Amino acid sequence: MTLLFLLFFSSSVFGITLSPYQKHVMEFSYHYGEKYGLGTTLAAIAWQESSFGLKLWQPSDPSAGIYHILLPNVQKRYRCSNETLKVLLIANPQFCAQLAIEELQYWFHYWHGNKVLALASYNGGFKPNYSYAYSIMRKEAIIRQMRSRPMKPKMFISWSIYFSTLYLVDKSLIVLTFQA
Repeated sequence: MTLLFLLFFSSSVFGITLSPYQKHVMEFSYHYGEKYGLGTTLAAIAWQESSFGLKLWQPSDPSAGIYHILLPNVQKRYRCSNETLKVLLIANPQFCAQLAIEELQYWFHYWHGNKVLALASYNGGFKPNYSYAYSIMRKEAIIRQMRSRPMKPKMFISWSIYFSTLYLVDKSLIVLTFQA
């Protein structure tokens, strides 16, 4: 493996330092959700659930992806295996974001627009998790402030970076790796 010294910029606001990848995930989440009026909400969920894309899956957790979509819920809708869903949720941010939006819209409709209950149910289902909802709302406020302030770049060094793209073709997983 080749060691590369690469210079990146990270954004530090309110004591929170984001790598370029995390900033990209935050911006992607914000812009994807904005089409549905849920920009800061989707970005806050990405922060809460995966630290803006750093923790996409954990063996003890029945969810996966940037927004940690609950696998059993998705299985009912798409009728495919857990492993296929994990790969799709991890490798395809658009698919993951769309499922998160659908889930949020379902709970907003179910709770007649009540944001606290909708967010609490995104995490807890029919047993709303209120502490989760309040955590998301605090993160939304921070994201609004982060987006309104210019980011000051900080430099750090990364030893090596590989970008991988996963494709699911005829039930075969294809991984393309690019070295930066």
